[in-house]
Amino acid sequence: MSSSVNERLDIYPKRDRLALRLTKHLKTGIANCSVPSNSLLLDPVIKALWLEILNSTYPNAINDGCPEATPDMWHTGFSVTLKAVGATTKLFPFARHVAANKGLVYPELNQVADKFVKGIVTPGGIMDYETLFELAVKNIVHVWKGIDAALNGENYSFVETLEDWNLDTGRSVAINKYVFWSN
Repeated sequence: MSSSVNERLDIYPKRDRLALRLTKHLKTGIANCSVPSNSLLLDPVIKALWLEILNSTYPNAINDGCPEATPDMWHTGFSVTLKAVGATTKLFPFARHVAANKGLVYPELNQVADKFVKGIVTPGGIMDYETLFELAVKNIVHVWKGIDAALNGENYSFVETLEDWNLDTGRSVAINKYVFWSN
């Protein structure tokens, strides 16, 4: 069982309230992106923007069969999944059911391996996954607040200093230093 599966199993039950709020938030946000008469179809303006950005970044996406090249299909799948999850916070029974057809099964919660969630070595020292998760949430909120301030025309300083980050390593592409850790 991989470390990411253990981490999800460990953190999800501790975040029930967050998961419920997130599901409701995503439903509301996704609903606002739909055609008013059909919640499974993406608004044509958003769809056009999506395809324009996709095609400018990946010109062969449609020919290559990239799933993101069909925004209505992605939107329908996302909407149906949110509806199926509903207001429940029971992700893992749901995930177990969905993943079973793919040859993947989430283990039971009592099978979480401590080696993946306790005493993790990080650039900021040794910490448990819950602490690391909280730090990640804090950093994400910080970034989105900076982006929100710029989008609302309140303060552009944050986005003016944004760098290209490698999401796998957590390092700035330009200077190879950690973005959210002391270097």
